[in-house]
Amino acid sequence: MPLTGEAKKLADRETYLRSKGDTAGAEAVRAQRRVLTMKQKDLAVWSPDREPELPHVKGEKIKLAQLPKVIKSNPYFIQMAKYRFLLGKLLEGNLNKHVLMCGGGPGIGKSYELLAACKKAGIEPVRVNSGSAPSAFFDVLSEYRDTPLIYMDDWDTLLTNKSNQAVIKSAFGPERRAVLQSVKLMNRDAKAGTEGTNASETNFPVNTKLVWLSNKNVSYFKEQQVDLAAILDRSFPATFVMSSDVDLFHYVVYMTVWHGIASKGEDGSPYSLAARTEGLLWYNENCNRSLKLSFRGIEDAVDIIAHDNAKDKARTLAAWTDQRIESERHIVGFTEAELKAELKRQHRR
Repeated sequence: MPLTGEAKKLADRETYLRSKGDTAGAEAVRAQRRVLTMKQKDLAVWSPDREPELPHVKGEKIKLAQLPKVIKSNPYFIQMAKYRFLLGKLLEGNLNKHVLMCGGGPGIGKSYELLAACKKAGIEPVRVNSGSAPSAFFDVLSEYRDTPLIYMDDWDTLLTNKSNQAVIKSAFGPERRAVLQSVKLMNRDAKAGTEGTNASETNFPVNTKLVWLSNKNVSYFKEQQVDLAAILDRSFPATFVMSSDVDLFHYVVYMTVWHGIASKGEDGSPYSLAARTEGLLWYNENCNRSLKLSFRGIEDAVDIIAHDNAKDKARTLAAWTDQRIESERHIVGFTEAELKAELKRQHRR
């Protein structure tokens, strides 16, 4: 089948880069093209124990010192930089956009980047949860209408409900009012009124902003015939972060060594250099058989190493690997010596 549209542009770009001898750049473009043509079901299915299967590309041997330069053409690096930029624009609030949608595999840093951006802006975001029923989502908006920002993680069912779509469009559109027409809600409010309590509002102003995170691409919902046009019109450009396993490996190592990923626990207490080093070396050594190739994998590994005894640590880390994956992946890791030396150098800064 001949390539068309964006896929053809990427194929032409790959050919051009190869003709110029830029193999790393060509591989990055090839990975983007493979993601573009992947079946959506492959991206949508995942479990907490095993992350989504990513396109496999043959990695090339590079020195760790080259990574800060190579990373600039890495699709994860590029897409996450775009995501950070849009987060900044959303938090500045000087554009008439109040929603940001970002999709990508679990554990790649979507929530991490959001919380870091909010901390930099001096904003305390609120993570919200509710059922998929329109009245439940409406109640959440009512409670947090005046907070600076709310964010939802994997609230995919909300966007498959027409009533919820209408609430999102009204709450984050030009009118900035949440409006719900629901017989069930009206009946509930009528009952509340007879019991002497205050009935719920069915129309109120909304001042908060919304960040919606998902493990799926927005195109997944388009395939489900969900009308997102009006919601996307009220949103910053939707971002989808996904590429090859080689790109993810390089991005995780880069962020760990040069940007302090897996340096602190959930309680904010710092991990020792020894624990971080051992975790990074485990991640590097097992890159072709790890079930946790994302940031979550290295963060969990460092935490296990820092807190568990040797026997439990070995058992847990072994459970996170699968020898059968090794025949499919072709990631070329870094040497132990260069990882130790660079992590120690960055740790001192």
